Amino acid sequence: MTPPAAPKKARTPAQLAADERRKNAPPGPVETAVRKDIEALVITHPMGEALAAMSFVLARALDQNVDRRETGQLNAQLKANLLELSGQVDDADDDDLADLLDETEGGAQEPAPEVRDPEED
Repeated sequence: MTPPAAPKKARTPAQLAADERRKNAPPGPVETAVRKDIEALVITHPMGEALAAMSFVLARALDQNVDRRETGQLNAQLKANLLELSGQVDDADDDDLADLLDETEGGAQEPAPEVRDPEED
């Protein structure tokens, strides 16, 4: 049996007012950049909207983060969300580099014989 959760500490009126100001604050530089990046993607995955919304919340938290100890965790989660979203992009356009890499095994061409088996002096 798990112990009961500790009761939440009551928030002071000043803390509640600060929370409300942060919630209604205009987007900061991180959130602005994330919104711009996500708008450029054509997301076709059913979870795309949820991941995008979570990314906006994480970006806002990074912009407003007072406790710098959380910055690394917030940044790592935001990066993971953005990578997940970018992997869900509708790749309808022709991408010559991706096509070239797909033509080779593992994305790398076989090295030239002189590179693979250099002559020893």
